[in-house]
Amino acid sequence: MGTIAALLAALSVVAFAPAGATRAEIWGAPKVLALTGLILFNLAILTPRIRTAISLLAAYRPQIICWLLFLLAVVASGIRSPYQQRALYGQGAIATGLETWALVFLLVATTWALSSLRPTILGAQLIGFGIGGLVASMAVLVQAANPTIDLTVTSGQLVAGSDRQLISSIFLHQMPIGLNLHRGQAGAVLFLTLVLGFWEAVGPSQKLTKEMASWFWRLVLLAASIAIVQVRTRAPWISAASGIIALTVLAVKARLATLKIIQAISIVVAGVAVGILLGNSLGWNETARRLPSPSAGVDALASGRLTLWRLAIEGVRERPLLGWGSDGFGIMLAHRESLRHGETLRSMGDNYFYTLDEEGQVHARPIATNKAHNVVLDILVSYGVVGLVAYGAVILTTLQLVRRSKSWPVLGILIAYGLYLVTWYDAVGHLHMVWWAASAMTTFDNHNGSV
Repeated sequence: MGTIAALLAALSVVAFAPAGATRAEIWGAPKVLALTGLILFNLAILTPRIRTAISLLAAYRPQIICWLLFLLAVVASGIRSPYQQRALYGQGAIATGLETWALVFLLVATTWALSSLRPTILGAQLIGFGIGGLVASMAVLVQAANPTIDLTVTSGQLVAGSDRQLISSIFLHQMPIGLNLHRGQAGAVLFLTLVLGFWEAVGPSQKLTKEMASWFWRLVLLAASIAIVQVRTRAPWISAASGIIALTVLAVKARLATLKIIQAISIVVAGVAVGILLGNSLGWNETARRLPSPSAGVDALASGRLTLWRLAIEGVRERPLLGWGSDGFGIMLAHRESLRHGETLRSMGDNYFYTLDEEGQVHARPIATNKAHNVVLDILVSYGVVGLVAYGAVILTTLQLVRRSKSWPVLGILIAYGLYLVTWYDAVGHLHMVWWAASAMTTFDNHNGSV
């Protein structure tokens, strides 16, 4: 059982379909499928004791209510959106629509139940996330050496006439993507792996990993430290550093073994040093080529985020209550662009939207981005004020659970991920890792009040 649990957890992070025809088929759908498999496995384990599991979940009633209210907001937003199908399920590759949010909720609920009934299963899943992070690190390092290797069946092949775009539709400036859609998402997997691995290296929870040798987490730390340097994205670097600093402070306050803390920090520092040397030897100036940006000044320094945030605020003003639907920033951009051209928006794909002009001609236009690159603005533009309040309640009740359970390491993970979401976004492949950690590490036994 433990092997299956670890395998499914690892696949939920790194699953991809090399022969897929679209970004969604290659990087999005396989991870959603793996996450579904992980949840079905949890449910199968709980089924023989389902009544006990349900009674245990009574201790998490406030959190469950808030999650259900948020899911209702997601549904209402999709139904009220002018583009319902896309608004309900979101962009296929990022996959943060109704399906993924519902899966994350089920993962959280089943993890709460397993924490009391079968905690060893959670230990196996944690190891699986570590394995997934290790595999992702290896993929990033391979692509750092050769950014044309996207690991698909068309790996290494550029679009005819282009020196920037691979046949898989990935641009070279987005590499290394690891086994995700973008290097920013690969960075999210790596910093979460680092933060989880760091805590397990300095003070592993006996409830979760009592049978796991420390060498595994040291290997994970080293590989992820080397690989995260290669993604050349500031947010994952800042998040990793902040999470590790927070966990170090918590470890010192908890009077954990000083030698273990020093060893873990030394491994991370050594890995980063090796990563920098490796990046220089591979020629970052060549592999970090970017597309021309119209941004200037502070906006250029923020990689165009200020422009995205301004557009998101304008979109929120148009539909403040329930927003535009899942991944609503892309829907809002398509709607505004079609109006600007005096055309009617007929349908939306993952990367293009299709309009009809007055002469009956169909036009395909690219969607610049599907996210505002800020968690508050993305929730607002997607699900409106209703969705933001509901999701805020989910977070607040989770923090309440942290306080009750005294599982302070979760704060290090939440701080790291919160900083990442200031300039990035949730996506399938790493969103569930955060919520799994928050639920697995903040378990509260309603019978005796202990973790």
